[in-house]
Amino acid sequence: MGVLTQAIILLTAIGVASSGVILYTPLPDGMEQPWRLREYYAKTKMSLIVGGLAGLVGYSSVNVSRVLLDRIQLTNGSSDTHPNLQVSNVLLDGIQARVYRPINKDGLLPCFIYYHGGGLVYSINTYDGVTAKIANDSDIVVISIEYRKIPEFPYPASIDDGYTATLYILNNGKRLGVDPTKISIGGDSAGGNMAAALALKLRDNKVTPKIVGQVLIYPVLQTCDLHTPSHQLGSNYLYNGRAFAAEVAVMYLGLPSHFKQFIMSENLSSPELTKKCKRFVNHKYLPEEFIPQGYLRTDVTADPTNKDALMLGKKMSDPYFCPLMEEILGDLPQTLIVTAELDHIRDDGVIYARRLQKAGVKTEWRHLPDSFHGVLTMIDKDYGFQGGEIMINHIANFLKTLYFGV
Repeated sequence: MGVLTQAIILLTAIGVASSGVILYTPLPDGMEQPWRLREYYAKTKMSLIVGGLAGLVGYSSVNVSRVLLDRIQLTNGSSDTHPNLQVSNVLLDGIQARVYRPINKDGLLPCFIYYHGGGLVYSINTYDGVTAKIANDSDIVVISIEYRKIPEFPYPASIDDGYTATLYILNNGKRLGVDPTKISIGGDSAGGNMAAALALKLRDNKVTPKIVGQVLIYPVLQTCDLHTPSHQLGSNYLYNGRAFAAEVAVMYLGLPSHFKQFIMSENLSSPELTKKCKRFVNHKYLPEEFIPQGYLRTDVTADPTNKDALMLGKKMSDPYFCPLMEEILGDLPQTLIVTAELDHIRDDGVIYARRLQKAGVKTEWRHLPDSFHGVLTMIDKDYGFQGGEIMINHIANFLKTLYFGV
């Protein structure tokens, strides 16, 4: 065997071994279908790695990653499997949306408005199977909103679109065959952020008729504390996508590019934001079993004269961007919050649920101890996860109880 052949074999072996180390994801005990989950995480990591490499040669790493990530979501089902639903695409004051209506129901029906997740990069097509199944299982109208996304449209474009579409439904529900006095809203991940923010905005603006419920599935609720117990748990097991998250944050907030490195440093909190964060993202609301032995809270505060930190502090204190930063949580609709164990932002949802309860809001919290962030869309019978079905069951049961008392 020649020297060149030996070198090629050695380099190939090193490459394969390195890929295995990079793509393999250790998991905590008790996770559902661990090898299937590892496969999903490997695909996710590869999408982010390829996106990062594309960014080095002048492409948008987020744009490349989001195309690849959308391709791996092959377990999200389809509305085609629900023949008892009438599915139609509509415009709501210029906002694209998809309506799912049970064909065996006449008259004005209750309505659930859904803002899809996916890091502000997926679409109503990605969520077609999810929203169809919610409509089918809850026997009500579901309207899925297609909002503007980054990087082309930074904050508050997505919130504005969600607000415009929701107002249209509240004011013109009868045209859509829905009862405007029986409307609830919800979303997962980034969509959960939108739903929580819009519930606050609708309340603050005294919009009537009032929404009667909100459903938040592993919602993004704050950015000031990146050292919660669940962040540490996620960092122990999951790919550290800090660069990707920082780029998303820069695009979402429409910040200059140098903020990416500033956010990655995590030394981004102004003294005022740190004070608010300790108060509103209070770890005392977490169950004891969520806090590892020896855990100590870490609050990183920037130089009080740092202009970037002061500017970020104002943006991250905005409750329409980070709903956990809202001080007054009363007079909000009945709420369901669902969290998953293997999720950097698990604790945010738990804290929000406890704060809502303390504020007098009727709130139900459900937790999936063997599941992960993103499972909601993975409902294909052959390749999906039971966690996705369980989450949709929680949503449907909440909506049926809310509207029909069953």
